[in-house]
Amino acid sequence: MVEKLLSYAGVRRSEIVRDNIVFYNNHKHSNQDIYENIEQIELAIRQKKQVSFYYFDLDEKRNRVYRKEKKRYITDPVALVFSEDNYYLVAYSQKYQNAVNYRVDRMDTVEVEEEPICEDALIKKRKTETYTEQVFKMYNGEAETVTLEFAPELLGAVYDKFGEDLEIRHCDGGWLKIKITVQISPPFFGWVFQFKDRMRIVEPSRVADEYIDRIKSAVNDNK
Repeated sequence: MVEKLLSYAGVRRSEIVRDNIVFYNNHKHSNQDIYENIEQIELAIRQKKQVSFYYFDLDEKRNRVYRKEKKRYITDPVALVFSEDNYYLVAYSQKYQNAVNYRVDRMDTVEVEEEPICEDALIKKRKTETYTEQVFKMYNGEAETVTLEFAPELLGAVYDKFGEDLEIRHCDGGWLKIKITVQISPPFFGWVFQFKDRMRIVEPSRVADEYIDRIKSAVNDNK
């Protein structure tokens, strides 16, 4: 799969892609249109044209739940990046005047628009390598199998992070539970922390304790 994806990226862009491949986390995607999506996005990037698509999440039965009531997203494509076994569209949002990322396997019916991308998007395009290094850089850590419990509204974020081939279990209070292998590192703890009291590390206790210690240390450092 990696080599096929790289073949779409071109020589220069594939160098960015290769730097972000993580082999320990092989996701399986249900969206079989991903290669066509990539082809359309690459065409839009080469032609400096806007791209449009429907964007969706997955529920616990892996059914598609479309965002924005299935209205099309229209954005200015900047680059394609392969990170953690996922392909991302890096785009410029004229609405938010900032760069945004979209999972390519979460896109449906990707089309190249006639409207050219804006000048700010062209500036972002020239700074692609710097931007992708900041956003997608991985930190090494010890691999560990952990159990996470989380509120059901976070299921989409969990699928985005760890892929769709997960065994989802129900637990007390209507929450969900998964067991996954991750690299224990600051980015992992930071990812969990963003959900505050809606996600917790259950096992192993060593990792759960380290997570709590890091939070306490951060609080003390900012007193």
